[in-house]
Amino acid sequence: MIKPILEDWKIINYYSIASLAKPEDDFVVVVGKVYNDSRFENGKIIRTSVIKVANIKDGYVETRNTTYLLGEIDKDYKLFLGGI
Repeated sequence: MIKPILEDWKIINYYSIASLAKPEDDFVVVVGKVYNDSRFENGKIIRTSVIKVANIKDGYVETRNTTYLLGEIDKDYKLFLGGI
């Protein structure tokens, strides 16, 4: 099964769309352009449900129902994380 991919992604606080968050924070979601997900048109900007597992090093996040592969990170978010 092909997993959805998020491009130009960033992690934000669930309660504040303007607040960037770290992967280890509680109640965070990912916003990005989704590809390979039959529920959405390729390139549509989505906000995931709350992240249960975030493994940035290995390039994926898991929500309750979906595992997303992480493509290119948002440039500003990369700076926020210290240039990972």
